[in-house]
Amino acid sequence: SNVTYLPAKGKSAPAAEVLAFDTGPGNMLMDGMMEQNSRHRMDRNGATAGRGKVNIELLKKLMRHPFVRQAPPKTTGREAFGQHFVLEVTRSAKQLGLRFQDTLATVTAFTAQSIAFNCRKFILPKTSLPAGRAGLAEVIVGGGGTKNATLMAMLKEALAPVPVLTFEAFSMDSKAIEAMAFARLAYEAILGTPNNLPSATGARRSVVMGKIIPGSSFGLS
Repeated sequence: SNVTYLPAKGKSAPAAEVLAFDTGPGNMLMDGMMEQNSRHRMDRNGATAGRGKVNIELLKKLMRHPFVRQAPPKTTGREAFGQHFVLEVTRSAKQLGLRFQDTLATVTAFTAQSIAFNCRKFILPKTSLPAGRAGLAEVIVGGGGTKNATLMAMLKEALAPVPVLTFEAFSMDSKAIEAMAFARLAYEAILGTPNNLPSATGARRSVVMGKIIPGSSFGLS
């Protein structure tokens, strides 16, 4: 999962105030647990996790993962939360004698808590609402995780009292989040406009990312 912070000033805000980084496993760990321990590739609607109970001991152990507490800029993927981590969590759950529903509920809580922790730790101190006070006006969630009712409920609880909305509340499709982002990156690249944010990536300067490779539609052989 990843988070992007947009200042309340909107377009008038300096680019350096925009933050973006990965926070933790997102759907990856939940899906991996389902594939490892069931015949399904995902916890549809969060139904299985919804029947379980979060194990606080395992949750605390997961929250000690070094990436969760690492300061941004940071990014991760399967190298940190892939199959080897699924097996590690499975072993820990068996040692605790947990039912699969309880294990899945716990890793779902881990996803929600890791997002909330990163928001509080690394974003909240840098925020400024129009009234001049620190805080988040709202959190907007996109991606397949929005279909997981248990995850969304846990995320809303973890981020309360900040309102948690989905892309659909703004007439956008949560499943199109990556496609929309890369379409915008391509558009800016065609215009020759710098399309990276050093404050998010840690780059030394702004550059035009991406290459335009003309295809047959350009009349080239």
